[in-house]
Amino acid sequence: MRHTALVLILACIARPLPAQEKTDEGPMNEKAQKMYREALEYLHRRVPEAALDSFKKADKQDGSHCLACQKKMIKYGIELRE
Repeated sequence: MRHTALVLILACIARPLPAQEKTDEGPMNEKAQKMYREALEYLHRRVPEAALDSFKKADKQDGSHCLACQKKMIKYGIELRE
């Protein structure tokens, strides 16, 4: 009984690990990566309006699968009240 409980707990812990993806790396599409880097450059230059537009474009070019882009869009959208 004790071993069964231990095996069950380990199975529950280990199972989600392979399902996790690298989600915060940015877009996968090459054009979207270029737009994402451009957006980061706009942030470096302190032009968040242009950065927000570039994050939107990067996410669209990546098929709306770029979690990093979406997080940045939410952050700067709230900041800029858009």
